[in-house]
Amino acid sequence: MQQVMAALLFSPDSNTSPYKSLFQSYQWEELVQCFQNEIRRLNHLPLHPLLTLYMQAGLTAIKTPSSYSHSCPPSDPLHLESYRQLAEGLPFSKRGHSKLVCSMSSRIMNEHNPPMVMPNGH
Repeated sequence: MQQVMAALLFSPDSNTSPYKSLFQSYQWEELVQCFQNEIRRLNHLPLHPLLTLYMQAGLTAIKTPSSYSHSCPPSDPLHLESYRQLAEGLPFSKRGHSKLVCSMSSRIMNEHNPPMVMPNGH
């Protein structure tokens, strides 16, 4: 950053060796990226948009190997290419089906052990 500030004293067509490379066109893109990263750091903002992070969290919960098969139903969001690209590096969900567990007996609820509600609503 000190070199950049010192380069402001020289003209862009300067032949001074330590500062000549700072006036190249690709350096402006790097400088913009540097300022954007610093603003994010100062304002405690993530590097990636929050919507992307939330979408990836949701896609991780529903991503299964069957989402990539040819028989993927249209109701699965991962049948769309844009969602597949977003979920590309994400792991598959751990379970294909959810299971309810009774909080009293710690047994899996099914047709032989249905969920029940007490008169008070608990």
